[in-house]
Amino acid sequence: MSPELISAIASVATFVVIAATAIAAIIQLRHLQSSNQLQAMLAINERWDTPEMSAADHYVMAELPTKVERAEYAASLLKSRRNRATHPEIFLCDIWEQIGTMVKYRLISRDPLLDIASGAISRQWDNLGPTIAILRQAEGPSLYENFEYLAALSKEWQTAHPLGAYPSGAQRLRLPPPPTRQTKDRS
Repeated sequence: MSPELISAIASVATFVVIAATAIAAIIQLRHLQSSNQLQAMLAINERWDTPEMSAADHYVMAELPTKVERAEYAASLLKSRRNRATHPEIFLCDIWEQIGTMVKYRLISRDPLLDIASGAISRQWDNLGPTIAILRQAEGPSLYENFEYLAALSKEWQTAHPLGAYPSGAQRLRLPPPPTRQTKDRS
């Protein structure tokens, strides 16, 4: 064998090893990205299940709609915006803003998040809209823009998946009929 042939074979072998190493690295990066996505989703779910989040969600659903109609609400909000004891709705705005930022910069995959939370995100945006409008008058239009982006994605997701995102072709399970409501006899 000539030295040129040996050199050519060595070059090809080196190329094959480098190519195999690059392919392995790409596969590892994809696995790492999937692992990071999973960790981020688990962290969001863990945070969602905290008592503080549950209390803020209940407040926004049950109490905020009547409070926001009162004249003193805007003054209180602008005066003590950073006080989450007085305004727990800010806690939810901040959480959704953070998650929206992570989605915008692709630190979290949007499809799994929207599959799980699009309803909650849309509902929260609708309920928190008046609060955000008040704050934007004072602080500018960019306040909670990542929450707004996340809510827009959520509404698009819901429009695209009006019956949910159940895999097509997968068998649906039959549910029992709902229990009948007992009415009091009014005689």
